[in-house]
Amino acid sequence: MAFTAFDILTAEEQNNLVENIEALAAGTGLNAGVITNAKLSTTAGELGGAWVAFTPTISSGSLGNGTLVGRYTRIGKTIHFSILLTCGSTTSFPGGSQFTLPATINTTAYDFGARGGNYFTGGWFDNSASNSFRVFGRMETATAARIVYLSAITGQISGTPPAAIATSDTISLLGTYESV
Repeated sequence: MAFTAFDILTAEEQNNLVENIEALAAGTGLNAGVITNAKLSTTAGELGGAWVAFTPTISSGSLGNGTLVGRYTRIGKTIHFSILLTCGSTTSFPGGSQFTLPATINTTAYDFGARGGNYFTGGWFDNSASNSFRVFGRMETATAARIVYLSAITGQISGTPPAAIATSDTISLLGTYESV
């Protein structure tokens, strides 16, 4: 029940309002007045606040001496994530490579594979040429995103990288999706 400054409350409404205020002050109202992770059904912190690390993997490639880090937060069934690959001299990341995701995607909510139009966004920085390229992570399976590239020439999405991966190049991917 909402009130404005101009409302005239009945005696019953006044009593209810006082009882609610007293219950909150005593810690017995609104589920003892405490918001907890258990009550919010989240494991990452109040309202999903804490970002936690996860270890993504690469398919169709090799991390070699590069680094691959991931972070995510969960708010209910919503996952927000970031992945960063920093290539080393022995990193192999050919076209069609995939990153694993921090939680399983709700497969009933999205279209998967080549026909699917569900993408995460990201970037590739070609360190040796100081060029940046747009990359996308296409939802490929319930647990992985395939990296695809936007061609600066044709404007089309392709699985073929626009240049050779080299030491100190970075590929990042950011996204949000509904988990199971």
